[in-house]
Amino acid sequence: MLVRSLAAPWEAGLSPAQYQLICYFVGMGALCFFVGFLRAWVTRGRSAPGTGPPLSRGSAS
Repeated sequence: MLVRSLAAPWEAGLSPAQYQLICYFVGMGALCFFVGFLRAWVTRGRSAPGTGPPLSRGSAS
């Protein structure tokens, strides 16, 4: 009974073009997520150039 209430109330199907478009965007989203994760993993030890220890004013000439 619970499964019936969770199902869509209409019987609308997708055309092959709509299905292909949805698969394309889901695939591209998964690829972007994976590339972002991979980039975060590879650059996990790096920091931005301006995030180092502060320079003392007396040492700069």
